[in-house]
Amino acid sequence: MSSNAVWSTSSSIIIWEFNGIPDFNIQNYHNADSVVFGAYIKSEDVATNCILELYDETNDTVIANSSIRTNSTSYVWVTTSFNFLNEFPKEPIDLRMKLTSDNGANVSLRVPRLILLWE
Repeated sequence: MSSNAVWSTSSSIIIWEFNGIPDFNIQNYHNADSVVFGAYIKSEDVATNCILELYDETNDTVIANSSIRTNSTSYVWVTTSFNFLNEFPKEPIDLRMKLTSDNGANVSLRVPRLILLWE
């Protein structure tokens, strides 16, 4: 999952259907040990959290433990702190991103990355 575009919203629920990985299947990445999700994200208001999560569009659910957040008003690189490799369904899914603002202020993201690691 990679892009250099910038996305912004002031909504509480936005699913970016035009960006993601169609037919993503974690089982295709044999022997992967961990996964990291990160992006540059920011909020226009220090009182507002910018929240970015991986979203399983096929099953209409957020991937557990994939959430990253900040209330920084400058772009900061934020990554997951928990290895959520085993949270992915064991079937092909349309993997997307969900960008939300917790109180309606504008939030933005750029340069999202899904990184699989082998040790």
